[in-house]
Amino acid sequence: MLKFETETLANLDPMTSHMGYVELSPVPPDTRRFWCVAPSVEVLVSISSEVEMRDGKLAYFGHPLGLSGPGTA
Repeated sequence: MLKFETETLANLDPMTSHMGYVELSPVPPDTRRFWCVAPSVEVLVSISSEVEMRDGKLAYFGHPLGLSGPGTA
């Protein structure tokens, strides 16, 4: 559901993007809020390839842990 809700904001196809999200505290009376990140498959593959070429392992990109707060690199 979140992929389709954020489609117009992110300009990404919900069928070909990945999404990480973390739910924030709700706003009364009945509004749920989320922080979302939705990289396209091409971006994710490109970044993963670059990291692997340098003997690294891509972790937490598009994962809720990577959304722990603003200003993180």
